[in-house]
Amino acid sequence: TYILNGGAHTGMMVVPGGELETGFIIQTGGTNTGSISLGAPGVTAGLIGPGTYTLSNGVLEAASISEMAGCSTKIYGGEAIVSDLALNGTQDRYGDYGNSDFELNGGLLSVQTIFMPAADFHQSGGTNQVGNVSMGHQNAISTYTLSGGALLGSNFTCNGTFQTFPSFSQSGGLHTETNLSFAYSVYTLSGGQLSVSNLQLTASTFHHTGGAFTPPSFVEFVAATWDEQASGAQFGPLQLRYEVGATNSNLLLPSTACTVRFANSSSVAWSAPAKLIIEHWNGSLSGGGMHQIFFGTSASGLTAQQLSLVQFSNPAGLPNGTYSARILSDGEVVPNQAIGTSVTYSTHGNNLVLTWPTGWTLQSATNVAGPYSNISGATSPYTNDMTLDPQRFFRLGQ
Repeated sequence: TYILNGGAHTGMMVVPGGELETGFIIQTGGTNTGSISLGAPGVTAGLIGPGTYTLSNGVLEAASISEMAGCSTKIYGGEAIVSDLALNGTQDRYGDYGNSDFELNGGLLSVQTIFMPAADFHQSGGTNQVGNVSMGHQNAISTYTLSGGALLGSNFTCNGTFQTFPSFSQSGGLHTETNLSFAYSVYTLSGGQLSVSNLQLTASTFHHTGGAFTPPSFVEFVAATWDEQASGAQFGPLQLRYEVGATNSNLLLPSTACTVRFANSSSVAWSAPAKLIIEHWNGSLSGGGMHQIFFGTSASGLTAQQLSLVQFSNPAGLPNGTYSARILSDGEVVPNQAIGTSVTYSTHGNNLVLTWPTGWTLQSATNVAGPYSNISGATSPYTNDMTLDPQRFFRLGQ
């Protein structure tokens, strides 16, 4: 154990000294200048002598802090100025990773780069001023939990795999980022405030169950899932992008009233065949219902090509199925018609017999361009006498 109550310490500190030892650095004052290395590797991979650094007061000026599995840094007060924070964890003989641990409960952490391939970062207070955060590993599951304090960053990148899926959970505090990029990862916002300029989700899920969400200037979905379980969210323009092996994105809506707004996205390229699938929609076909989804404030909020890539899955009040979308004059997007829904026909002598799925109204016109009108009382199957009416066009409406 090394205890620094005052004065100054200069030089690198390595604790403990061996795999069977446990080491502690406790700083309650003074100035500590140098690098800190926590954890002593054993002869056998995975056997680590754990080390702990605790700062409750004073100043730490370190070129780097590095941690192995089972090691931890705990900051309750004071000021830690660090160039590189490496929370590496350790791989055992079987290839499995053990995580390192970092706790920020108060004080100030000012760091240029946080590299956390195998780590659990817990922030309940204090301020974390960071330039770049790189989180995730192909063989380890890293987590960042923010329940209080402030995380003020520039670039937060979280890259996982199908097996690992690192996660960020925010239940309080303030999180601001210029660029937030998640791939094969999970972000859960249940409290506090999140403010992002550019948001990119690739094969990732964002659970929004509470808290305040400041509209990002730009958002990109690549096979992403936005799980909206609060009263709604607001975004800048949406870019829908396709990558090989990662296709459709999903927008999930809650059982309560919810409004999701995207800015006018007509100037942003969307790449087919990626689609935006809207699930659990329970609004009004004429707009203004319990669930409302907007792109801009007019019918020009999406191009025709973009609108063709928006679909509704099993919308409430309609027969189960996948529905195309239409955009209203105020920019709200609603279900249009069931994809694959059509009038089928057969002929019996001079009679044309039409059939169609339930939930639809048969409409007719004497010209293909219309105008079309509902056929009063028409039910499937419907018989039309072709000798009395040699030219007539039919379609389904709602």
